[in-house]
This record gives sequence, C-alpha cells and structure tokens, in this order.
Amino acid sequence: MYVKNNKGMMTVEACVIIPLIIFISLILIWIGILMYNKSAINCALVNALDAGARCAEDDNDTICRIVKEKAEFMLDEKLLLAEDPELTVTVDHGSITAELQASMQAPPVPLINDLVSNRYWDMGARKSINRIRASRTVRTMKRMNEFVSEAGKAAAEAGMGEEGE
Repeated sequence: MYVKNNKGMMTVEACVIIPLIIFISLILIWIGILMYNKSAINCALVNALDAGARCAEDDNDTICRIVKEKAEFMLDEKLLLAEDPELTVTVDHGSITAELQASMQAPPVPLINDLVSNRYWDMGARKSINRIRASRTVRTMKRMNEFVSEAGKAAAEAGMGEEGE
C-alpha cells in the first residue's frame, strides 16, 4: 500500500492564504476610511453652503467667512489619516461655491509602492449652491404687481373709452 505524506501541506497553504486574507482586510479598512473621509467632507461642504445661502443678503466677505467657519467646525478633528484640507470659497452674484482640497496617504503596500508615482488618494470635493436674495424676489414680485395693475387700468380705460363713443 502506498500512503501519501500530507503533513506539511496545510502549513504551506496557511503561509500563502493567511497573509493574503490579512492584506485584503487591511485594504478594505483603508478604503472604508477613505469613504468615511469623503462622506465627512461632502457633509461639511453641504452644511457650510447651506449656512452661506441662509445669509445671502450679506456681503461676499461675510458669506465667505460664514462658509469657512462652518466647514472648519464640521471637519474639526473628524478626518482620519488625512492631511490638513484647504478650503476655497467663492461668492458670485448668483451662486456660492466651495472647493475643498484634501488627500489621504495611500496604504503602504510592498512591491506596489515603487510602481505607483502618486502615494496619496484624493478626497477633495467641489459643491455649489444658488444665492437667492429675498430682496430680488420681492422686487420682481412688486414689478409684476405694478405691471398687472397698469395693465388692468389700461384695460379699464380702453373699455370706458369705447362705451363713451
């Protein structure tokens, strides 16, 4: 009878499979951290722009300051493994735009780090919101009411003029 000697086979398989499982688990954790950071950045930008849109009547510098303060408050100590983000806010006549540049160091992967030139993952975001001023809306409504009342007066005068003839 011939019996195979399989005593070391399980050890060799474990030496290959266990590091592979650990490597995949660590990569998934890093990707999870990246997704968390992107979500935190998007949430901070949306809330900051909302705060800026609520004070659309203020001057541009005040709106920029409010948006920056709100975004910094929302991101304070919340980003994991990330470099300090750089926030740029621009306020135009009809819109408020915030752009946040941030990056996170990619996981150190043996043999692959030498092949990849960029060792940082981009987490930046750019959001924009309309700057709707109440005074502009009120002026438009006032002009529409004046136009309707003038058109009504003109129609009434035109109706009276025909009756008198």
